[in-house]
Amino acid sequence: MIWSHLCDSEDGAVQQIDDALLKDIKRERRHETTADDLWIIQACFVGDRARVEIVESRYRKVFSSFKCDSCRSISVSYDMATTDVYHTGFTPIQFVHKMELCWTINNRPNVDDALRDPQYRPQSSTRPSWKSCFDALDHIIDKAHFDMRMQFNGNGFSVKHLGHLLETFRPMYSELLAAGAKVRIVFRQGYLIGGDGPTDSVHVVEKHTDLTNFYEMDRLYWYDGFRKTIGGLDKEWGDPSRRRWDVEGDEEFDRAIASGTIRY
Repeated sequence: MIWSHLCDSEDGAVQQIDDALLKDIKRERRHETTADDLWIIQACFVGDRARVEIVESRYRKVFSSFKCDSCRSISVSYDMATTDVYHTGFTPIQFVHKMELCWTINNRPNVDDALRDPQYRPQSSTRPSWKSCFDALDHIIDKAHFDMRMQFNGNGFSVKHLGHLLETFRPMYSELLAAGAKVRIVFRQGYLIGGDGPTDSVHVVEKHTDLTNFYEMDRLYWYDGFRKTIGGLDKEWGDPSRRRWDVEGDEEFDRAIASGTIRY
């Protein structure tokens, strides 16, 4: 445990290690090592045992509290469960205690595309399925103290595909709750208010809608309630031209449901 003790500091070299480990996730690397890797986490310089100890200790520190706010959305959980660039037998997601995933998906040319499960895309996709992303959470070691927040930001996306995503998450959601974890799913909608005149100030008004109640009621009843919620928000704040909620749409996805290709 000598190396883990030495690396438990705010030293500049330690920060370089942390930056390198985060880069592995950002670059979506899996199992290859590149020339710009730090020598201190390469077995040829420090030995295999020290390398494993260093990486494990920094995983525990760097990924204990993790936040992702990008278009990669929930797929980052899959990356964190499959990234073992240094062949340590550990992956970052094992050591996560708090995870916040913020997914901004408004202003897309095709509202179906943003939330459509990659598993059921008509074209080939290299993105992992939603099930694979959620199953990755099973690798978390300490589920009893795990705290997760998943937030959807936007002014319009497919209600149908949001429901599919939430339904796909149901088994893992139940497993996490049974283990003692805390899970919250939120929809955030915001608008800029003001600025009509040259001296008017502009500020953001936002509202948060809890989506976790999806798991506490009948699915069709939830759909109806959520449509009313977003409809009320649009009437209160929205310019009709900005309403891009797609409730029906995507007949191909409907056929997959009807044929049994998509099952829950």
